[in-house]
Amino acid sequence: MSAEITTTDRFFAALTALTATRIVTPLTDAQRAMLSQDLPRAEVKVREQSGQKLSYVDGAYVIERLNAVFGFDGWTSVYGAPTIIQGERPVVYVQVTLRAMGVERGDVGVGLASRNTGDALETAIKAAFTDALKRAARTLGASLGLALYDKEQATVGYAFATQDIITAFDGARDLEAHKAAEE
Repeated sequence: MSAEITTTDRFFAALTALTATRIVTPLTDAQRAMLSQDLPRAEVKVREQSGQKLSYVDGAYVIERLNAVFGFDGWTSVYGAPTIIQGERPVVYVQVTLRAMGVERGDVGVGLASRNTGDALETAIKAAFTDALKRAARTLGASLGLALYDKEQATVGYAFATQDIITAFDGARDLEAHKAAEE
């Protein structure tokens, strides 16, 4: 006796698979605290572009921060196919969706080739992918780059360890808590 797979079986299998990819795991208090931290000033880089000074964070920093907050296996990024606009200096666009703990953010990245060569185009493609990830990640809070969109950069500050110490002392309501913060 052989069992046939029915349309209903296929429907429920597809529904189960879709539901499994959409399960929302609530953020822990520690993760929320990490996302609400200021962006450390030491991570902010500055470059000149079109006569303006622009602040940015490295792509490696964003990946390290995502790993620290969500774990190396707690987030993922899915990229669309890059769009390349040919010319003397090709422009590359790519879309990304960043997923972490059931939260989904998307954005687009851009890379500009210095000239129309294979090496320059490869560099532009990499730049577009990195830009897309950084732009999507910034929507998760100041410590992932959102702080740079504030002209005064009010949420750019101390290193994470220093912020943790300040938070511990601020939360100390009795002698025991104060001694714990000192440690």
